[in-house]
Amino acid sequence: MKAAYPTDDARWGAVTARDPHADGAFFYAVCTTGVFCRPTCASRLPRREHVAFFADPAAARAAGFRPCKRCQPEGLPRELEIVNRACAVLDAHPERLTLQQLSDAVHVSPFHLQRLFKRVVGVSPRQYQAAQRGAALR
Repeated sequence: MKAAYPTDDARWGAVTARDPHADGAFFYAVCTTGVFCRPTCASRLPRREHVAFFADPAAARAAGFRPCKRCQPEGLPRELEIVNRACAVLDAHPERLTLQQLSDAVHVSPFHLQRLFKRVVGVSPRQYQAAQRGAALR
């Protein structure tokens, strides 16, 4: 498990706060339901004595837990999924797309997409598309 959450108490604090920085750092399982989740899962908070922590989904599965249907801990985090879909749309369309067209294609607001894309990729969608077109011309 990552150094930011070295103890079970630190992990429990991240679960109760639904800390987005903890997403992917560890997973927690609820012994009474047999389900494991991301620390950011919106499901009802379990009692502390019914919780076990795991470094990855494989360890939770090996211990006999199944993935949560709400947060889908075995898939990519939702933010990465949105950015991956946006990149796929940009790669598939050689013509310049507006932010509105791109956000309609991935079903999020333009403002949210711009902010999310820049945070994950490091550049805006327009800069990404310009770099892709420049690479295609070379």
